[in-house]
Amino acid sequence: MEWNVNTYKQISQQVLKFEKCIDHLASLHEIDDLHRLTMPKKAENVYEAFKGIQAQSNIILVYCVAVSMLDLIQDLLTDCADGVFESHADIYNSATELTATLTSLIETLAPKVLAPAFSLHAKYIEEIDEKKSELHDAEHKLNEGIQRLQLVEDELKQTHKSTLLIEENINHAGNRLLSKNQQTLDSRISAAQDEIQSILRSAQDDFNVYTSRSERKIEELMAKAENQNQIHTSDINDLFNAHEKESTNRIEVRIQRAEGIAANLSKQASDAKELYDDIASEQKESFHAFIQDSQSSINDSIRKTSTEASQKVQKAQIDAQESFNTFLNENITSINERIEEKVSEYDDLKKTMESTFQEKIDSLEDQLSIVTSGVMADQHIKQANTERRAYWALQLTGFAFMLAAIYAGSLFFSELTNVHIPFLPKPDLVIHIDGALYSGLNLTTLLFMRLSMIILLTAPAIYLLKEAAGHRHKENLYRQRGIQLATISPYLEELEKEERAAIKKELVKSFFNFHDGKADTQNVPDFLRDMKEAVGIAKSLNGQTKTVSQRFGRKPK
Repeated sequence: MEWNVNTYKQISQQVLKFEKCIDHLASLHEIDDLHRLTMPKKAENVYEAFKGIQAQSNIILVYCVAVSMLDLIQDLLTDCADGVFESHADIYNSATELTATLTSLIETLAPKVLAPAFSLHAKYIEEIDEKKSELHDAEHKLNEGIQRLQLVEDELKQTHKSTLLIEENINHAGNRLLSKNQQTLDSRISAAQDEIQSILRSAQDDFNVYTSRSERKIEELMAKAENQNQIHTSDINDLFNAHEKESTNRIEVRIQRAEGIAANLSKQASDAKELYDDIASEQKESFHAFIQDSQSSINDSIRKTSTEASQKVQKAQIDAQESFNTFLNENITSINERIEEKVSEYDDLKKTMESTFQEKIDSLEDQLSIVTSGVMADQHIKQANTERRAYWALQLTGFAFMLAAIYAGSLFFSELTNVHIPFLPKPDLVIHIDGALYSGLNLTTLLFMRLSMIILLTAPAIYLLKEAAGHRHKENLYRQRGIQLATISPYLEELEKEERAAIKKELVKSFFNFHDGKADTQNVPDFLRDMKEAVGIAKSLNGQTKTVSQRFGRKPK
């Protein structure tokens, strides 16, 4: 399966179908399963990974994203295999289709993306796979840590519930104790009131009895006084009837005596009445004092009883509150200790997992850096070999043109001097020193033709040799870079991280910038340059220091 727009659309449709199945799972409530909580997160990771590529993305990026998505989906398939629900079956089917598509895409892109790295560093790839498996193990351990944290959270919730239950029990016990003390106080107050009422009733009864006795005594005294008065009156009447016949003087005396007796009796009656009034007032005052004393004593006893009862109630409340606070503080302290212990264990586990994960990442980065350096070094060496082949092709071609130019020049020299050079044909034209020409051609035409031939052979030779020198220089440059990339990793491992970053930053300028330097072509023959040097030497020998422009008065350009 090649990576194109149709493949992108197919995978996009399968990812959307997979996401709908996950959304359907999130809307169900079949069972409280831990996988059902982690599966939407893993599916979201799959969707976020797919969002990182487009239809025009590089195949390397597509390959990396496909591999990561395949790993995540394999983990989800493992979770689905543990359940027997209809939603899991839908997720399993959609994930299987997406897995088949990604597997086909990875198998197609793998030779294009990983062939160089696999051919050069197969053992590093195996180590990377091992690191990936270790990372998966670390992920599983992290999931186990999350499960442990959830268990700790459940234990904390249970502890909180038990604490609330204990608090409710203590509140009920305090309320019961308060109501019991209140009932006891009410019963004591009612008993005190009943006792006061009984005392008042007994005092009222005693007062009534005493009053009735006093009234009876007064009535008895009154009756006695009346009886005495009646007796005296009857005696007087008897005496008056008996001595009526006596003389009037004796009657008057008797009358005066009777009046004195009557006055005495009236006085006795008034004295008895005053005595009764004094006795009644004394009884009333004593009864009033008794009532006041009884009320004050009763009030004192009530105050004392209420004070003692309130003190007991307050003491009971204080004791109950102190016992509740002590019990609650002990429970809170034990809960806090357990929470701190669990949190410390989680922090230690988290730090261990983070350090392990960071070590795995660093190791993976080192392996990837080695693989990348090896691939780059191999590419530079390949380019250096290409430049070497181009160099030798141009060098040999230029050398052939140069040999042809030398051959033509030697032939021309042989014809001019009539000197036979080995491996050359015998000259058919002889030019003597005196300038005689034994041929039908003009000398100027002959010289022009020979020189033209030499120039036509020399110009391509010079160009090809210069190009060969440029390719030779590029070969040395690429080969030097390849050797540097192949050997720089062990050197950088001995340095600190900051020094490695600074050195890599400096090397980027030389490794990834365009090389615009010129090759050294001093060893390539150039007739124009040699002619300029010969003219300069001739001028120095003739003593001329002025140029042609200066001799003819021209302005320098």
